Amino acid sequence: MLHKRHNSVVTLAILLTLVGIPKPAKANLLAQAGAAPATFTAPDKLPQDTTVNIGATSSTNGIGTSLQESFSTKYPQAKVNIETQDSSAALKSLSEGKVDLAAIGRVLTAAEKAQGFIAVPISREKIAIIISKNNPFDGNLTIDQFAQIFRGEITDWSEIGGNPGKIQLVDAPDSNDTRQAFPNYAVFQSAEFKAGANTSQLKQDSVDEMIAKLGANGIGYAVANDVIERDDVKVVTMHSTKPDDPRYPFSEPFSLVYKGTPSEAAKAYLGFATTEGGQKVVASRVGSISTVALAGIASGVASDLANKKGATGTTTEPVPAVKTGGDTAKQGAGAIADGADAVGDTAKKGAGASRRWCRCGG
Repeated sequence: MLHKRHNSVVTLAILLTLVGIPKPAKANLLAQAGAAPATFTAPDKLPQDTTVNIGATSSTNGIGTSLQESFSTKYPQAKVNIETQDSSAALKSLSEGKVDLAAIGRVLTAAEKAQGFIAVPISREKIAIIISKNNPFDGNLTIDQFAQIFRGEITDWSEIGGNPGKIQLVDAPDSNDTRQAFPNYAVFQSAEFKAGANTSQLKQDSVDEMIAKLGANGIGYAVANDVIERDDVKVVTMHSTKPDDPRYPFSEPFSLVYKGTPSEAAKAYLGFATTEGGQKVVASRVGSISTVALAGIASGVASDLANKKGATGTTTEPVPAVKTGGDTAKQGAGAIADGADAVGDTAKKGAGASRRWCRCGG
């Protein structure tokens, strides 16, 4: 439970964050908050030789490995096997009984839900825009500029305040979860979602491969926590923020998916991931925000604001500064991911300027 003294900071941070989340994601979280999903508990102990098999996408490997290590510390007699696959392959493995869970960095499609797949949201992960440490660019990007770079409409660093030189987009494979997050944002919806001629697309879905391809003129993207501490890469400032700021614009979901009745081993892993042990892992990561802990807060804030009288129109009040130094503030800010439309126009009162500052969600 969040301490009372953090409530005002968390509430403000939520309002700021909700403005920057794409509409499909907003609807998704509200649906989750309004439903009564199955809950799982972390057992005190597990039988000897308990094994959890997980099919995981590359974008979830960082947080997945951290959860695996923490789970193994709590349950030393258990074994967790993680096989890296794209999301479609991971869900296929789950459907065929080859794995107990799928770890994916995107929402399930309507067709996948109809097949009986059930996602348990764990966190939202900030997406960092990155360049090589050898790239001299030291400026600030807007989401519009990054979208234009992606589409090949901006092709030279001088167009965004850098030194003259061609820009090369280093793009992940089409199946990459992080790549699939971008079309959810309005800034990518004004034209066909297609990388421009200035693009080098990776054949292997790998953060290491992307960074190796950046060179002195490349730009790419990755889950923030997976690159933030690396000394061979620089995270690009966007709208004067970095990924540890809740207003850094892009994020993707991280969910564990099961189908039918999960195995006892899978239930234990889901219980661990959604309770104190797993949520400590989320809290320790840069740009990771607990969906589990904050979905209820988002729903409550939405309900409270919707019930307030006179909640009409928008204002041009400046966005208040938010201190993000504490872990609680960072969690509260970052990713309540998905509920902004439901907070009604009152939410925009604290964040109207933010919508103009970061037109992420449409």
